[in-house]
Amino acid sequence: MTRNERKPVVMLLAKPYSVDTRVKNEAETLTGAGHKVTVLSWDRWGREQKEASVNGVDVVSPRLMGGSDLFASNKGSGSSKLNYALSAVLLQFYCVAWCIRNMKEEYIVHANDFNTLIAGVALRLIKPGQVRLVYDCHELTPTVYAEWYGAIVGAAAGLFERTLVRYADAVVTVSPSFARYFATLTRRASSKSFPVTVLYNTVKSSDLPSGDKAYWRGRFGLTGFVFTFVGAMRGVYALDELVEAAKMFKESAIPANFVIVGGGDEFAALERKIASYNLNGRVRLIPQLPNKEALEYLKAGDVSFGVYRSPDTNARIALPWKVFEAMACGTPVMVLENTTAWNLVKENGIGFAVASSNTSEIYEKLLWAVNHPDALADMSSRAREAYGRYYNWESASQQFRAAYSCL
Repeated sequence: MTRNERKPVVMLLAKPYSVDTRVKNEAETLTGAGHKVTVLSWDRWGREQKEASVNGVDVVSPRLMGGSDLFASNKGSGSSKLNYALSAVLLQFYCVAWCIRNMKEEYIVHANDFNTLIAGVALRLIKPGQVRLVYDCHELTPTVYAEWYGAIVGAAAGLFERTLVRYADAVVTVSPSFARYFATLTRRASSKSFPVTVLYNTVKSSDLPSGDKAYWRGRFGLTGFVFTFVGAMRGVYALDELVEAAKMFKESAIPANFVIVGGGDEFAALERKIASYNLNGRVRLIPQLPNKEALEYLKAGDVSFGVYRSPDTNARIALPWKVFEAMACGTPVMVLENTTAWNLVKENGIGFAVASSNTSEIYEKLLWAVNHPDALADMSSRAREAYGRYYNWESASQQFRAAYSCL
């Protein structure tokens, strides 16, 4: 292994390391390739150890403004949003100060998403001969910031990103559409070009639950048809409509269970809706679990639900975890038409789509799934085959290591 491949890596992350499977996969891949990896991870909820070693990765978790449930979301009240934003800015200063104090040799800064890019660029400018910068962008910055803080802030974030990204030595992102977006930024920002690597949100084989669907259905006491949603409960997903569809299944006396696993902004509202419809025997709402445990519920399902509600640009062109997790678990996935996710699902024959997030359309498509078990069995088989052939972390990690080889 060459000297360049062994440069230390400092990964910057504006959330707890314990909940970000993608970053964990990347960090452990780099450790396996011979890099010393340190992750500076914002402990939003005040639940992490300040310093820990996790599978060979050193994790430092500052709490900044105390760390509490206040920072679980950036979409709460105005004061909550402001506190979140201030803490995110403080994180940038913390990361810069930590690196200046602790890193004396050449090293690579790996900035995850726009809310750590400022720190990465600052370090690149302070020590231009010592620091190389990788920008790992998981979401489309202008659209996401517009969703959180409004259109003006979203546009400003996009302009700022365009200015900063020219200092990156390499870019890693989650879909071909995002890669094209960064190619456009390169042309507009400067004459400098940088390599862009598409790294799908694929699942590590060691994270997959052993046992078949029957085993996990029995383990969880699930009978009848099982629909699952595993992931962040954000307003972009049609989860209200899914619960409405569950109510329609109950009224029609069709034996089906709905399992919704995760945390996020919509959890409390969904909990109230389920209770008001008296769906506790039909819909299980389960708080966020470690990734391996969440995949067990996905493995038990007949269909994974991944439908967006009137998606913005980010949601329309992204390739979310849900598609790849469902593929890995051999579970057909239901998505929205006219999205990048649907293109991948259709190309590999691993699921089906609904034309809109209208409740009645969702219900009719879920009902179609109940009545076509043979079609679902074929999709499940193709999903497992596609995962084994290409869409797994073991394949993706080779691309990731190659992206680092030029640094």
